[in-house]
Amino acid sequence: AVFPVACLALLETFRCEDLGDGVRRLHADYRVNCDSPAHQVMIAFSSVLFAGWCLGVPALVALVLFRAVPKRLVSDREKQAWLQAHQVPGERLQIQHDPDLEKFRWLFGPYRSDFTWWELVVTTKRLHLCVELAISQDETELRLCLAVTISAASLVFTSLVRPHAIPGHNLLAAVADTAVLLVLLVAIVLQ
Repeated sequence: AVFPVACLALLETFRCEDLGDGVRRLHADYRVNCDSPAHQVMIAFSSVLFAGWCLGVPALVALVLFRAVPKRLVSDREKQAWLQAHQVPGERLQIQHDPDLEKFRWLFGPYRSDFTWWELVVTTKRLHLCVELAISQDETELRLCLAVTISAASLVFTSLVRPHAIPGHNLLAAVADTAVLLVLLVAIVLQ
């Protein structure tokens, strides 16, 4: 939950508007002149933080997840099901356990072994929604429609592929995606 909020706060630094007096003001704080040297320092600082946090975190998640894919830290239940389905004697299947990956299991542990990369999809969706809702200054209806499209696609895709290892978690993900979608639809109606 911290990731999208932090990215949204960083993106607010770039959102300026003209209030009709010929001076561009920061949307988050109208006392800040967007053409001032102080704001230029804020832009530089926010750019570095955005690159490190909002782009760096998904890149690190991708690195960890793609490193985990070939080594698949699967449960004994999944291993036994695979062995039975493929009729392979247990001693022939060598599942490698990487102790370095164990500390990152929270990233891919909740997902089925063939969806260890799913957290990257979730993180990318969150980042895209933040960027879409924060950067676009005009065309509020268009921004909300794009956010609704992303949320609806996420709901449909998650419901179809069911990436979670525990079936109840798939239902919870669908409920969460539905809640986000409903909030965005209410925002469109209230415009």
